[in-house]
Amino acid sequence: MRRFFLSISCLFVFSCLFYGNESIAADNQINSARPGLGEFASFAQHLEAARKANRAGRQEDEQGALQAARRSLDNVRMESPHALIKQDFQNILVKDTFNRIHGAPSDQLRGLYFGLECGTKGGLYEHLDEAIRSHESRMPYYSERSGGASDPLFRKIATLQRLNLPVAWYIDLQARRFQKAGIPIITGDLFSMSTICPKERPPRYTGIMSDETLKAVRIKVREFQKKAFRYVSKSEFYKVAEATHELVVSLRQLEKQHNAHLAMMVHMLDSVGYTALHAAGYQQETSGATDNLARQFLTIRIFPLQECLPTDHKAQALHAKGIGVIVNDVPDIHFLKEWETWQAQQR
Repeated sequence: MRRFFLSISCLFVFSCLFYGNESIAADNQINSARPGLGEFASFAQHLEAARKANRAGRQEDEQGALQAARRSLDNVRMESPHALIKQDFQNILVKDTFNRIHGAPSDQLRGLYFGLECGTKGGLYEHLDEAIRSHESRMPYYSERSGGASDPLFRKIATLQRLNLPVAWYIDLQARRFQKAGIPIITGDLFSMSTICPKERPPRYTGIMSDETLKAVRIKVREFQKKAFRYVSKSEFYKVAEATHELVVSLRQLEKQHNAHLAMMVHMLDSVGYTALHAAGYQQETSGATDNLARQFLTIRIFPLQECLPTDHKAQALHAKGIGVIVNDVPDIHFLKEWETWQAQQR
């Protein structure tokens, strides 16, 4: 799992860009037949077969299914962006083989089994899929309004989001045991895309920030990332939220000063802060049992922040034409309100 904490940060450069934060319900529960798993579809099917055999006490069938799952990972190309996840799954299966020699399946494999069978609804996979469908439904409108200028932006985001569906599936598998115990990690940290503004709404700000201003923002964000990653590595989640609050307030003032939206950057930072506050609460409730998953989840939100600025700069050019791309396409995350509530509770 520790290796996965490092690998997901590379794979989620864009997958978080349209995430929001609030508990959402999905139409289908986690299962092995998910569309979008791509190279991992066969692995998921064999893993589900192994889970069912384990539940029925058929050890030979379980081992056969696990061997088939291991062989299916050979079909994941090493140059694939999913190569590191492949290695993580392989390590789990190897560790399970070792543990069984000494008497019992590995805790990691049991966790995957539980994630597959748990009936908890919602999660990162469902939310990412919801975001993809929302963006695709809005593309024709924005394309017509912008003369096609918005197309590359939305196509790139949608493509990279699809690449990360297997990662979202894996995170959800890890979260299910906590959710079943009443700890809404992941599901309680997401806002539904149904809360986004109408696509026709004109942007509040229509200015375009200068390269000099954007460079100054980039420096601030880079410094924030260094600080936040340091806090995340120590599971100091409240400090992550505190640093995020400081930067969000500063950027919102900058937006007003320059009459220009930093919609994606502010959205992502609100997401980081909201997630960090919740992680601090989960930490208290579980005596730190959720810390590893919280570190993973925060990492995939903090890592792509630098990529938000080019997105915002391109969006500002469309805002100047009265087209509300991005600013209308992400949920409003109530981080500042949540921060105030948290502060009041600590007094």
